Amino acid sequence: MKIILKLAWKNIWRNKLRSSLIIISVIIGLVAGVFIVGFMNGFVEEKIKSVIDIEIPHLQINTKKYLEQSDIENNFSFPILEKTILSNNNVKGISPRIIINSMISSSYKIGGIQVYGIIPEKEKTISKLNEYIKDSMGNYFEDNIPYSIIISKKISEKYKLKLKSKLILSMVDTSGGQVSAAFRVCGIYNIGNSIFEESKVFVRAEDLRELTNLPKDNIHEIAIKLKDDKISTLNKTEKEIGVLLNQDKTIRNWKEIDPMMGYYNDFMNIELMIIISIILFGLGFGIVNTILMSVMERKRELSMLMAIGMNKKKVLELIIIESTILTSIGGFIGMIIGYIIIIILNKTGLDISSSMGSVGEYGFSTLIHPSITLFQFISIAIMVILTGILSAIYPAKSAIKLNPAQGVRQ
Repeated sequence: MKIILKLAWKNIWRNKLRSSLIIISVIIGLVAGVFIVGFMNGFVEEKIKSVIDIEIPHLQINTKKYLEQSDIENNFSFPILEKTILSNNNVKGISPRIIINSMISSSYKIGGIQVYGIIPEKEKTISKLNEYIKDSMGNYFEDNIPYSIIISKKISEKYKLKLKSKLILSMVDTSGGQVSAAFRVCGIYNIGNSIFEESKVFVRAEDLRELTNLPKDNIHEIAIKLKDDKISTLNKTEKEIGVLLNQDKTIRNWKEIDPMMGYYNDFMNIELMIIISIILFGLGFGIVNTILMSVMERKRELSMLMAIGMNKKKVLELIIIESTILTSIGGFIGMIIGYIIIIILNKTGLDISSSMGSVGEYGFSTLIHPSITLFQFISIAIMVILTGILSAIYPAKSAIKLNPAQGVRQ
């Protein structure tokens, strides 16, 4: 085997220019591939993070009836359950919420809206919505004025509202009667997600409870924020809290709450491996061409080796090893360079606002922190080696078909 390796190494560098071009091609392809993987990872991670920070929590508790029909009467008492949840070491904070479907009206327009009744201090432990209210756009219930409301920029534009404007919320109370109340705008948030902004407004839970006659301490949802975003922590905590719940309640994680975000996370590895496969497939053609040219140029030499006793299996190994060495050198250098780029950009962030600024309208962050997992890195390394082996099969078969007697005379 040592002789085969030495021979393969010497053969590679007989034509330094050709071998160098193949190695450079593999390096460029792998740098691009690793960067694409890192960029897409960062893109999805930022999206998931921004969604969890504002739109949906890590975990959420509701009654089973509420998930079937989000009526006001499908509520539950939370104080005892709250203490139990907060005793879990993985829990950072929780927020009890009242959620009621309502009609919103201004002097300009009327429409449907989902009203969230929150306890501001507790909501801050699980959501960063308060950070998206600029100083010039009010505050996060800091004035302690009853019947205040926080709306989105989209709602303010749609209903022609501004700070201190009044709007009317109409909804059904616990007795089934229609109730209405005037709320004054105390803050306007802007998170850059049109779907979220056009469907949700926030008021104090105590105001909503008073308006609808909802029993004290009763809510529709408990939102839970964990100390980290690891899937293992999420699954473990979900199980630990789940066993504490009565049969009429259920706990869901963010993947179940928003299946689309779960799809982003679950299928990312598959999608990225497809991208890498396409890149390596293209590089494979170049490698096949290079190795085949090398075989054709060395017909006489290979024929002589077979004539003096080297069997076809050894010739096959020789060609495959040459191809594998070429791709491995380029792959190793390319992956290291790509990894260094990912590490640098992960720390500094990559601002895509100038080229892809419109993604912010759909809730995606425009500052991406590329990253790559160990699984992805190892998978790419294995695929590079396989590319080298597979690319050598056709040239190697051509080599072992040579007739030693005829080849020596050429």
